[in-house]
Amino acid sequence: MPINSPNIFCYEVLVEPVPSIASTDTYDAIGDILPIAGTNCKTNQFTTGILDEYSGATAGYSLRRLSSTYNGPAIRVKRQFDLDLFDIGFLDNGDLDTQTMLDLSGGTKALFVDTLYDQTGNGFDAVSVQTIGPRIVNSNGTLVFLNDKVSMVFDGTNDEALATDLLTEFDDADFLVSAVFGDALGSEGFAMGSTGSVPRLYFQDDKWSYNTLNTMTWTRVTAQNVMQYQVNGNTQEVFSDNVTLAQATETRVTNFVPTGFLVGRIGSGTFMDGKLQETIIWTDNQTSNRIGIYENQNAYWL
Repeated sequence: MPINSPNIFCYEVLVEPVPSIASTDTYDAIGDILPIAGTNCKTNQFTTGILDEYSGATAGYSLRRLSSTYNGPAIRVKRQFDLDLFDIGFLDNGDLDTQTMLDLSGGTKALFVDTLYDQTGNGFDAVSVQTIGPRIVNSNGTLVFLNDKVSMVFDGTNDEALATDLLTEFDDADFLVSAVFGDALGSEGFAMGSTGSVPRLYFQDDKWSYNTLNTMTWTRVTAQNVMQYQVNGNTQEVFSDNVTLAQATETRVTNFVPTGFLVGRIGSGTFMDGKLQETIIWTDNQTSNRIGIYENQNAYWL
């Protein structure tokens, strides 16, 4: 087994007969088991995820496994040319099964994300509105990456996925939206939220519209980061990598319309043109958990 095997983290060597062994060697008998220094001697097996530690999420979309109780796939992909659909699950360690995607590509076909499965079990799957969704495997059979980890990339033109009725969960609620994105290709590195004009719920990489247009603005964040949008009563606050970017005070919105929630688009036609790896939504107060949630996402993705 090679040292860099993703499935084995403990290596042992059986000492074979040799002419002599140094007297200072602790393992100096024929047949002794010699552990290799520096290994942690444990199997790389998924046990708990961020949703086990911070339970009660409303929706969770990710290219990693989020929960020990979720046994479904991460995404459904659509293959270029034949448009066949395939569910993609996880490896034993909780990482996305990227090898299956590469096999499906055959080195000549791109793969696009058709469905982001909701790993909370609440059924808020986000399904591509268009025939072709965000790309996750390039047409030359290589993965889309962000910081050396698999990502999907939105084209800024029409990539969007709809989670039906998810927006109603934000009505009259404290909430936390925690997303990992970056590597903006154009002017909208992140776009997610509602299509309605009033009241608005637009999450972007340089502004957040909560009821009013551009309730908060800040210097655009284009690099990979964990961005968190938090409502606590009538106070709104946004963070990037655990640093406050902006704050505002708006009366909590009681009725968002229409009810659909879009990943990759806001308003009537503002589309995302960056990379996305994970978005988790809690529609209750997470002020005491926000930093821990950030630390978990940062440790895995960044």
